[in-house]
Amino acid sequence: MKRLLMILLLAAASLPGAVFNFSSSFETGTEGWTIGNYNSNYCVSGVCSFSPGVGGLGPYWNPSGGIGGGGYLSAEDFGGGFLMFLAPSAWSGNVYGGTLSFHLKSFTQYNYRDYYGYVGDPVVVVQGSGGPDLRAIALPGATQNWTFNQVAFDSSFGWVLSDGSSASPAQVQATMSTVTQIAILADWVPAYRDRPVYGCPIPGYNCEDITGLDEVRLYSSEIPEPGTAGLLLLGLAAAAGWRRAGRKA
Repeated sequence: MKRLLMILLLAAASLPGAVFNFSSSFETGTEGWTIGNYNSNYCVSGVCSFSPGVGGLGPYWNPSGGIGGGGYLSAEDFGGGFLMFLAPSAWSGNVYGGTLSFHLKSFTQYNYRDYYGYVGDPVVVVQGSGGPDLRAIALPGATQNWTFNQVAFDSSFGWVLSDGSSASPAQVQATMSTVTQIAILADWVPAYRDRPVYGCPIPGYNCEDITGLDEVRLYSSEIPEPGTAGLLLLGLAAAAGWRRAGRKA
């Protein structure tokens, strides 16, 4: 029995620990998320400009209507460039090899995905001090329903640069290991409400562009699956029980 217990303890010790595990469910507020404009027209050496607090209204916390009926975050596009949800500053550092998952919802049928079927704008933008801006384009994005998105923070995903070319594995690692900003697109209509000068290109619509964000998580691949951890703990508990029973006998 001691041998079995030792084996289980060694197995537990060999399981890699959690390196990072950030999450926002927006059940009680904005949880440090903000919004800002990402302008592709101002890029130097592959790094483009972010203007926090510019380009939209919000973010607003909504206490209900999100995943499972709970809270969620929303923002309204109200300018040029790409309006983005900006992750808290704590979501930074070396996150190479992790996974980012989130849900998006566009509160209009005239969004890029449902109405136009357009895929081309950066759904996720990652900036890092050691590399160029990385863009995730080939993702489900936002539709009229809460839509799940997931992207690997390594070269297994097809990250692209600001000029549209494919990022190399070295560029992906350089940026992901020095992350300073993670942003998720909050701009899903090809204009914005009562757009001046040019007007709205959709007849009979004022181009109001409101996007919801919910259940965002950035976690390390080294976090064990819940099922694996549960089985291990169950085995340890059983071994301890058998050991106590043996002593009583």
